[in-house]
Amino acid sequence: MSASIPRTRQAGRRTDDHTQGAAKVEIVEEPLPPLGQYSVLIKNHAVALNYRDANIANGGNPWPVTSRGILCNDAAGEVMAVGASVSLFRIGDRVGALNDTENMTGRETARSWLAADEDGVLADYVVFNENKITKLPTYLPWQEACIIPCAGVTAWSALRGLSIGQTVLIQGTGGVATFALKLARAAGYSVILSSSSDQKLQAMIERFPGPVPIRAVNYAAMPDWHEEVLRLTDGVGVDLVLENGGSQTLVKSMKCTRRGGIVSQVGYLSDREGWSGLPELLSTLIDRRIQLRGINCGSRIDQEELVAALEATRLRFDDIIDSTYSLQESDKALQYLWEGRQSSGRSVPKAGRESLSESKPPPSALDLFQTPTYFGKQRETRRSSSLLISPRRSHSQAHVSVLEASELGSHPREINMARYPAFKDYEKKRNFHDGIKRCNELLAKSLGDIQLLTTKFRLLHAVYNRDEASRILEEIATIQPHELQDIIAPEQAVVDSQRNVYPRPSTAGPVVAKMWDTAIKGSTTAEQKLDIASVRFERAVLDDRLVDAQQALIQLKALQPRNRVIYMAHAAFTQLISTSNEDLQARLAMGLARKAVKEGFDGEKGLDCRVPGQIFASQGAEKDLEGVEGGRFGESKHVFDARRKMKGVVVKADGAVAKVEVPESGTVPTQEWMSAEIGSLKQTFTDLIESSARIEAMRAFATNAICLFHSSTTTLSANARRSPAEVCFLAISALVRMFEQSSGPQYLLHSTYLAETLLRHNEHIHEARLILVYLYMRLNLGSLAMKLFDSLSVKEVQHDTIGHVLFSRLSMVHPHVTHWGNMDDDAMLPFKRTAHALNVYMRCEEKLAENEASVLSHGQTGMIFDLQELRDALRTSLSRRTMLLELRRIARITKGVIGGEEAAEAMGPLALETWIETKDTRDFDAAFDYGYDVERVLHRHGSEEIPGRAWMLFALAADSAWCIATQNSTLVTRPEEILHQIYEIRNNAESPAADGKPQDLTGVEYLAGNVSYHTLTLLTYAHPAHMDYMESIGVDQITAINQAIDDLAIDELMKSSDSLAERLPEHYAYADVFNTLAIVCRFVEIKVPPSLAKQLGQLQARAKRLFAGLQRHATERQAAIKQAGARQLMEQDQEVWAALTGMSGGLKALDGFCEEVAISTKEGWEGMLKIKVL
Repeated sequence: MSASIPRTRQAGRRTDDHTQGAAKVEIVEEPLPPLGQYSVLIKNHAVALNYRDANIANGGNPWPVTSRGILCNDAAGEVMAVGASVSLFRIGDRVGALNDTENMTGRETARSWLAADEDGVLADYVVFNENKITKLPTYLPWQEACIIPCAGVTAWSALRGLSIGQTVLIQGTGGVATFALKLARAAGYSVILSSSSDQKLQAMIERFPGPVPIRAVNYAAMPDWHEEVLRLTDGVGVDLVLENGGSQTLVKSMKCTRRGGIVSQVGYLSDREGWSGLPELLSTLIDRRIQLRGINCGSRIDQEELVAALEATRLRFDDIIDSTYSLQESDKALQYLWEGRQSSGRSVPKAGRESLSESKPPPSALDLFQTPTYFGKQRETRRSSSLLISPRRSHSQAHVSVLEASELGSHPREINMARYPAFKDYEKKRNFHDGIKRCNELLAKSLGDIQLLTTKFRLLHAVYNRDEASRILEEIATIQPHELQDIIAPEQAVVDSQRNVYPRPSTAGPVVAKMWDTAIKGSTTAEQKLDIASVRFERAVLDDRLVDAQQALIQLKALQPRNRVIYMAHAAFTQLISTSNEDLQARLAMGLARKAVKEGFDGEKGLDCRVPGQIFASQGAEKDLEGVEGGRFGESKHVFDARRKMKGVVVKADGAVAKVEVPESGTVPTQEWMSAEIGSLKQTFTDLIESSARIEAMRAFATNAICLFHSSTTTLSANARRSPAEVCFLAISALVRMFEQSSGPQYLLHSTYLAETLLRHNEHIHEARLILVYLYMRLNLGSLAMKLFDSLSVKEVQHDTIGHVLFSRLSMVHPHVTHWGNMDDDAMLPFKRTAHALNVYMRCEEKLAENEASVLSHGQTGMIFDLQELRDALRTSLSRRTMLLELRRIARITKGVIGGEEAAEAMGPLALETWIETKDTRDFDAAFDYGYDVERVLHRHGSEEIPGRAWMLFALAADSAWCIATQNSTLVTRPEEILHQIYEIRNNAESPAADGKPQDLTGVEYLAGNVSYHTLTLLTYAHPAHMDYMESIGVDQITAINQAIDDLAIDELMKSSDSLAERLPEHYAYADVFNTLAIVCRFVEIKVPPSLAKQLGQLQARAKRLFAGLQRHATERQAAIKQAGARQLMEQDQEVWAALTGMSGGLKALDGFCEEVAISTKEGWEGMLKIKVL
């Protein structure tokens, strides 16, 4: 062992004296345990004290414990020395021990709990076998990192099994509950939180805002609280319960869990009160198919997975920390915690107190997880280390206290209950100047404290004091960093300050670069320098800061000049940051590529050599491409495509079909005859399309194809897969063309019935399911569309290419929950389903970014261009933007709230350019195409095109109006820019439509959008700065809004009598508009002169009246829908109807289909009645 490592340590051992008032822990000086061959010596910087420790110290633990053992099972420390055979860790690593040091995978039979079966971690130095510890996140301060091994891993294990968009019920507001809540929000889960205190619930809602607000349940005020949870989930139940109560709450928890859902039993706080509902336990468990699982913290694998997740998400836990005590006051801290749990008159003080309060509220039954408390002294020097006993809870016991010390083993110090200010403390109330003042007070005592300076930088940026913020950043850059966090924190602050700058900056700037340079120069070993430069590279790639990534690679090349993986990566990123073939970066990239070829890099076995060829292809360097073609440098699609283009190879796509001779039936084998017949049908259909054949010719073709489809599934080739599908799709193509010619919905119903019949014949025809989604959405039968889309099992990034089928106009046909089948878990929630599809983008982006950031490890540098291209495509995706706007409109309609802010920020700056400068990756050739684009025809409405730029702008106008009136953040920081863009579109002289309507909007969307446009215009003038002319402008805008409402022709709409749901989208679109208008009128009324307020009141009343009228009409339509209506519609074309009745199943099958259509139609109309005017 090194001479710099002490031979003794200070440790907090139990006294095992359980008498009241006696000391329960004493600090002792003892020899340091020996460092074995596979051991690691750890200097603890922070230790968390849990209720479990207080329970053990007072003799209350239900399991035996070692005599006078060291307390605590949570710590965060730094590796100081390693044994000769240690391979997993090195000096300087941040680590934490496992709670159960035998639990590696979760399947071990042995167990050994810290602070019970073996000594715990309440010591300045501890020694563990390398298998008993894991690394901890590098970005977290010690105080926050130390709460990970117990509360963190317990919460992580409890939440396992959830998917994005699913719902979790979290019981309580303490350590594990709060950690679970933060993980749930980060993972995109919907959260319901229970507590016995409305005050606590409200505090948690305010502390943890998000796209979807936390829903709260006070179980003390609602004895049947599980019924309230069911109500909040539309009767379905939550997907997972984090169960803390035990015997008194378990049955109710299972009752409000969906069938097939999960109950994670974390605690047993109410067990002393006896069982409640025991007779119902097994029946409920079986009936609801509950997966009941006990959570006893977690394994080494669990802890490593949690750490990886935290590194990726950068979650912070400073909002769990309360206050600090010294190591010498461990017994006082323990008593403080024990009294908070045991006494009816005391509980742990609220976070952030300056001193202890003697007036404390009593704890409640389920909320005995108390707010964590930290113990310790204010730092005497800027780089003090700290031993903490921290907030947290083990096995459903309350987290509470954290101990802090300057040099571990130091003398007792005074109490400091204040913690450093954090930016989020002031962000909620926007009292940034108070935060700046507080930072200045603390900086006067702690000069050069990087944490304080970084917080001050954030606060200054929030008040737009850019000059002072820049000065603070320069000051930080002059301070020698002592750990990576000293660079990472200010860098992240700079990146956050740039988040709404468009286009997104590719660098954090020269000052941050100087910090990294200083850190590398100040490091004493080559290994440390390499680690720092590697971290800089990885962070830059994850943030998509390409210039910073290239600069980091330059540093890495200097440190490892012979490393050709780094060389290739440097060449690739240099090409990526070039903007033309003539700029400096492009010339540098070309030079690097040519050098690699000249020096024969392709001779190095195992090296990915694709980058030089990709650079040649990007710059169109024909001679260089010729030189690498056929070799390892040319093994990429980029080179192949570039060479093909240069050689003039063009793939013809004119769709021409050669003449097909059809032999007489019976003269050749059946399958051969079918193949020839299908070829003939394809040719005939192509001729009909090219000649713009009349509907009569299309009808004859369709009926012939329907008859052949019937024969192909019965007598001709019952075992064939593709032949029936080809014939069916040709018939559908003809019927959709007839719909386009006549606007007759009967042809869509005919097509839908054919596709359903094909699926009954062969359920594995993917194209049939996809085309059915198109058809059902075009028929406005949202519930059936959702069911078929769900059956497609769309994989991850496929949502970007085919997600538009469902998620472009779902809010206008079926925004509410739908049920199919007989079980609760057959339900589909449009909001959740859309959120899931939207979150796929963030998940895929993260995976792509992680793969790109780890390129130096896996060495596949040839992937860099593809990974970056995919990341850019996902970030700028048009489908992604339409999905987000749909999600928010569904939320407005169904919940009266808004959401998706995190998803919006992930797309880039909240600037209008982010929304209109997009990449269209939608695939309209995913099903079939016989020279007629069926998918595109179905997705557009009439002559209108598919949703695009104008659709986006009008949707943003509606969204912005709602957000401003409800005081939520808008998706665009300057909503008035939306108005300017719409104004230009509406007044574009080149618009082909006489009324100026853009071609990517339906008539309904345009009319509703006009109301939103004028409503948002009214809002932009409802400001004190415009008060001088507010009245005149306000009158003009109210007049314009009334005229736009007149254009909706609501009276005519309410006289309509649809056969199915032809005009259902108008009802939803106008209901959304009227709801928003009513909210806006209420918001503006208090800001304008009385005369104008009166007119706004009248406008609000009109909106409510028309909204009520729409609901009355929806009630009438819902009652009038019958199975016979769908059949009568299909019978309107007797020739096609006759062909369909001649198919297998006959009238009985058709009637069953019509019944399903009627049920779905009713469900769509019924949803209109669930909307409440706000």
